[in-house]
Amino acid sequence: MHLTVTSTFYDDHNVTTPSILTDEYSLYKEILQFATHTGVIILLSVLIAVACIFVLCGLLMKAEAHVNTSVNRNDAWLQRSIMDEGDF
Repeated sequence: MHLTVTSTFYDDHNVTTPSILTDEYSLYKEILQFATHTGVIILLSVLIAVACIFVLCGLLMKAEAHVNTSVNRNDAWLQRSIMDEGDF
């Protein structure tokens, strides 16, 4: 492994930092960025899934209400038909 020394100036003091630490910091920074991007992607996926579930539930409830309305109309028509036949 080749170790080089870089110089960085802080407050007019010459501070030397081994480049391996800089490389390690870069690695941690990349891991953190990857984890952050992955977390954001997972969060967005979950939000989209929840939104889809709400939309599907809404559509199912609307369809159920439509079926119930149709059944109620058919029941009312059937009751009128029976009552009309009873008049004969």
